[in-house]
Amino acid sequence: VDDALADAPPREPRPRRPLAVRGFGIVYLEGMSFGLPAIASRAGGASETVTDGETGVLVDPDDPDAVARALDEFAADPDRLAEMSRAARRRYERHPSWAESTALVRRLLAEVVADTGSEAGVVA
Repeated sequence: VDDALADAPPREPRPRRPLAVRGFGIVYLEGMSFGLPAIASRAGGASETVTDGETGVLVDPDDPDAVARALDEFAADPDRLAEMSRAARRRYERHPSWAESTALVRRLLAEVVADTGSEAGVVA
């Protein structure tokens, strides 16, 4: 998640395409940077980011009524929403930054190159 985005003031929380199937849940992680619990599809990569009932709610992608129910539950139980908001922010804080992710990939690639014995750094 972009650190500049994490420091931006939060906007009105609202789901954006919660039933879209995404390869990775980065959009949900970005919301979590503001302490927003996610409403996300069980399909795709969202379930790797969103913990159902803890950092958000996972719904079936073919059930738009589930989104409405989740929003109703958030509105009906502000204490639970606050708890999930704190958990969402903690989840974001545990996720590696782009700089940390880049450093990890560089380290792994350097290990692969070293293991191949290639002095030129080219992997066959």
